Amino acid sequence: MKKHFFFFLVFSAACLGFAFPKPEGGCRRVPAGGGKETAAGGEELPAGSPVGGSAEVVIELPGNPSTGYSWTWTAVPEGIVRPVLQEFWPQDGSREEGSPRVGAGGVFVFVFAGAAPGETAVIFRYRRSWETGVPDARTEVFRLWVDDKNQVRIIGVPRAGEG
Repeated sequence: MKKHFFFFLVFSAACLGFAFPKPEGGCRRVPAGGGKETAAGGEELPAGSPVGGSAEVVIELPGNPSTGYSWTWTAVPEGIVRPVLQEFWPQDGSREEGSPRVGAGGVFVFVFAGAAPGETAVIFRYRRSWETGVPDARTEVFRLWVDDKNQVRIIGVPRAGEG
């Protein structure tokens, strides 16, 4: 029985690795809740650190779609970055089980890659899509820089308590 369970764990981990591959070329990640920015190797970077660049950046924003709220984004100016991934990941582990639990909060995950050299502001709005004339529940702005090799880096992030 233990051997079967161990095999199941190893097989599941391998499948998840293939189903949700890490971005190629490394990425920089801004965790939900305004924590420290980390590079692909896991080392902490100061918020807004312009050191280096990577093929993609990952931005995580906390939320709960069961409330009707979700994050939408716009880039100003457009065309500097392109979206690679936009998903909701429940924090209760139900993502691995295949279906999020009803009412589960988690993080909205956004992955961006460079499309053209330049600077852009990616503006995230947490709102209900059907509500018009109502202020956003939350707004976050991330400044991204793309170099001439389409390496993208975060040059400005919201501080805890902002947004």
